[in-house]
This record gives sequence, C-alpha cells and structure tokens, in this order.
Amino acid sequence: QMDRLRDELLAALAQRAVGSSVEARNWCLVCQGFSVSFQHYRLWNQVMAKVCWPPSNKCKARMLDAFYRLGSHCTQFRVDGHRGGFEDLPILAQLCPRISAVEISGVGVEGLNAEIWQSWGRSLRHANLAFFYDAVDGPPALRQVLSDVFTSCSKLEHLVVQGMDWLNAREACLAILCEQSSDAPELRMIELAGSEARLGPGWAEQLKKARPGLSVKISLRPSANLDW
Repeated sequence: QMDRLRDELLAALAQRAVGSSVEARNWCLVCQGFSVSFQHYRLWNQVMAKVCWPPSNKCKARMLDAFYRLGSHCTQFRVDGHRGGFEDLPILAQLCPRISAVEISGVGVEGLNAEIWQSWGRSLRHANLAFFYDAVDGPPALRQVLSDVFTSCSKLEHLVVQGMDWLNAREACLAILCEQSSDAPELRMIELAGSEARLGPGWAEQLKKARPGLSVKISLRPSANLDW
C-alpha cells in the first residue's frame, strides 16, 4: 500500500512539474521511482504529445534517444527552421509516425525532404507551413513542398500557407491545388497569408471548380515578412 501511495504521489508531482521530454528524462535518471511512475501511469503520452524542434545542441542527442523509444506518443510537431534542424526531420518523421498536426517555419529554397510527408501520410490532418524568401537565394520551394504534401497526405483536412511574399507565390500554390485536385481529398480549409496572397476572380473560379466545398481564408499584409 505504501509503495502504491508513493508511486501515485510521484506521478501527481511529475504530471504537474514536467514540461518537456528532456526534463522528464532527467527526472527519471535521478529517481527510479519517477521512471516507474512515468511508465505505469502513462505520463509519457502527455510529455511527448507535443514536441518542438530543434532543441539546444547539448540536448539533441538525448532527445533523439528519447524519440527512438517514445516517438510513438508524439502527435504534434513544431519545427523552427530558422534555427536549423531540417536535416533531422526524415528520421524524426519515421520515429514519430502518428503526427496529426505539424507547424514548420523557415522553409526556404531547398524545401523539405519528401520522405517526411510519406511517413505522415496516413496521420497528418493539420499542416502549417511558413515559407521564407531569401534575397540572395531567391524564392522558396513552395510548389515542390506542397506537391509532396498533397501527394502523400491523404488525410489532410486543414492547410495553412504563410510567407507568400514574392511574385508568383499565389500562382504556385493555387496551381497545385487545381492540378492535384484528386490528392488530399479530405482537405476542407486552406489559409493563405502574405503580401501576395490575394485571390483574383479567375483563380477563385478555378479553385471553386477544382475543389468544391473548400473554404479559403486570406490574410494580407502590406509588405513582405521581415520579422523572423
């Protein structure tokens, strides 16, 4: 009885205090009781449910080790591409196959590895992609990235495309929506944001014909996004 009470107290304490998978792992390393409680009361489901990437360099190896063992608990993923970490995404996508919502910022001219979307093809329902125009390298690989998403993610319901701040950004996005109209059949909402996100009458009609029932939300800003 006392052992059970101790485990319940440890579980309650851990549930309130632990905010990240790194902290959880550190607690479990310090006290074996915490490790038992995390396993018994399934606290890893909560700790690993939503993960941000990349971590600090000193934590990266430990985080990857945690994903090898506990990645199946992760359902939401946020990636700050301005801080790097894109090279880790293919392996992380394999280790975390149940991702239903992803937010990725800083997508540039090199785009994203198509294997990411193949790994999340049957689970991903919400995607928020923020593209970044580089004055030296040029426009990001928006068309290729969206094509890969639509080709692989058959369960996608909601797509947000941010950073549409260069000429032809709108045309590239809408071309994929129309040309691959049979892909991502469950898509019901798309949000376009940026200084070049406005829909003209011609595109609005084409989109309505290619994807009937699709809701479109436009967020305009007067100038390109320079606040990253």
